[in-house]
Amino acid sequence: MSRIQSTFRRFIADESGAGMVEYALLVALIGVLLIGALTTLRGGIETTFGNATTTLNGGGGGGS
Repeated sequence: MSRIQSTFRRFIADESGAGMVEYALLVALIGVLLIGALTTLRGGIETTFGNATTTLNGGGGGGS
């Protein structure tokens, strides 16, 4: 029984995977923030790309 307890204590004390978990949480948080920002700014982004497409296709009336 002592060997099982010793192995269990080493397993609990081992923090080698903790750094990877922290990086995974950071990546997940950044992903959620990006999705939130893009959802919020979607209308403005669509308008900007629509204007750029119109201008590149020769439909823009502004200029020289």
